[in-house]
Amino acid sequence: MRKALTVVVLSILFINLLQVEAFGAKKKQVTSISAIYEIDSWVGTTFELFLKEYKLKAPKKVNLTFANTLSEFYALAKVEADIGAITVEGTIIVSSERLNEKNRVALLKELMRITLIENKKGKDADKIINEFFKKHKIK
Repeated sequence: MRKALTVVVLSILFINLLQVEAFGAKKKQVTSISAIYEIDSWVGTTFELFLKEYKLKAPKKVNLTFANTLSEFYALAKVEADIGAITVEGTIIVSSERLNEKNRVALLKELMRITLIENKKGKDADKIINEFFKKHKIK
């Protein structure tokens, strides 16, 4: 009886381990501007302004991963510095669950970059983003 119970418990643990997402990071899929507003109203407002100003269509879906710790961010993003947010293989990885000034701006930049790539303006992405930030005094 004890052996059977041990096998069942180990099986359940093994199944749970297989279902765990990368580390403990929160994953979210954004499919509309309202979903961006739910994450952060400033990012949503600024991103919507960017779309209107440059007459762009929002991406159909954006995958976000919010790291629980900086070490988790470093492992997921494959970087050794807290740069706030980075896009890796089409997923924006944000350095924390809670947005602060640094990762809020970095998230906005990555959203803009993905949007420009999907709208076939990826080669000018840095120029357009810098122009928008300068115009609206975003640091």
